[in-house]
Amino acid sequence: MGQKIQAILEYKMLEAKRELLLFVNQTKETIRYQTDKQAYIKELLAKYSNLSTDKSGCICFFGRWYVNNGFPVLSDEEVLAQMKRFYLCYVEKPMLGESGAIDAAESEGGLFLERWNKYNWLKNLLDMLEQPQQVQVSTPLPVELQTDEAIKRFERAEKAGIIERTQTGYRKKGISKAMLAYFLQKVFLQNSRANDLFPDKELSTIFNESRLGAAVTALINTETASPKDISK
Repeated sequence: MGQKIQAILEYKMLEAKRELLLFVNQTKETIRYQTDKQAYIKELLAKYSNLSTDKSGCICFFGRWYVNNGFPVLSDEEVLAQMKRFYLCYVEKPMLGESGAIDAAESEGGLFLERWNKYNWLKNLLDMLEQPQQVQVSTPLPVELQTDEAIKRFERAEKAGIIERTQTGYRKKGISKAMLAYFLQKVFLQNSRANDLFPDKELSTIFNESRLGAAVTALINTETASPKDISK
């Protein structure tokens, strides 16, 4: 039962990430025309921070747990593990059982993950925009790619001498394009094989490389490709 719920939640997370990619692209385009960017993002945050109800206004039980616990900062793996434990409890409840747990994971679980991903992205974006000077000093990465994990790994890669900064971004240093693609895949896709989530346009621009996304796709499609992990 646990494996079935885990599989459902992992698929819902993948769907949420695909939806997030569309949301990010649309929001970035809209923000370009906003006079007060922070105010616009705060309006969106107010909408997507409502995680305790579904689209029809009914209670989202995991969302209510998340809100009542103070919007805890969780990684993708941590939130999926917490959701799995939460929905497995449904199995023991009268009138719910296994079918109730599966239905809840598929319906409210999927909606929660969609909103949770958008909420986290908007919150990170707002934090970056409210500290523009610190962001510019920290990294040439575009604001929307500046996660704590990405900044940390890019700093390590610079110290290792495999990438270096330029006036317009970064460039690879002493490694092949395939090795650069492998590094970026580990940073921005982690364990996901959904290559359509890779920010190809942004990274190809700041590295002044053509079609880094195609190089990432080639790595994903080649099961035996395992170059040295330079992302750690």
